[in-house]
Amino acid sequence: MGEAHRLRNEYGWLFSVPETLAALPEGIDCDAFKTVMALAMDAGCDYVLFDRDVSPVAYLELFDW
Repeated sequence: MGEAHRLRNEYGWLFSVPETLAALPEGIDCDAFKTVMALAMDAGCDYVLFDRDVSPVAYLELFDW
């Protein structure tokens, strides 16, 4: 997969998970995003859903926007 596939809706963002972090598009410098993608790769996930209504995951850093 050469580019990140993503979909936005009223609930959040759905991203396809690349096979490697090197396959992420250039310009993605967010370490938190890369951490989530790495965890998804390790778990064998095809997609990650960032959902505004889901409770935070305990082992990921939380940012108060």
